[in-house]
Amino acid sequence: MSLERFGWVQLCSSEGGLFEYGSDSDIIENLNYFFTNSSEDARVTGSLIFDRSHVNPGYLGFTEFIGVQIRYLGLEGLQRILTQTSWVLEESHEIDTIYILFSLKKA
Repeated sequence: MSLERFGWVQLCSSEGGLFEYGSDSDIIENLNYFFTNSSEDARVTGSLIFDRSHVNPGYLGFTEFIGVQIRYLGLEGLQRILTQTSWVLEESHEIDTIYILFSLKKA
């Protein structure tokens, strides 16, 4: 379907999903697929959670208490994953003491 609309503006958005629960290989596979099947000006936007050492301790304790398996990827973890793709971090914004919103563009 992406190839049928190759000339369209394309945006991939993941809020509360891929970057907070997916494995490295899932994230890399999805990013590489979208890279191959999107136009040069395509963007990926998403949210991720700070790494464990920087996330709000109350949030960390709460998620551990209820047994939620969240990835505390942080920007360093995202950058590590991006080295295995052709995407680069375009911008990021810290929201409160838990989330980072970001956008990626093609390298």
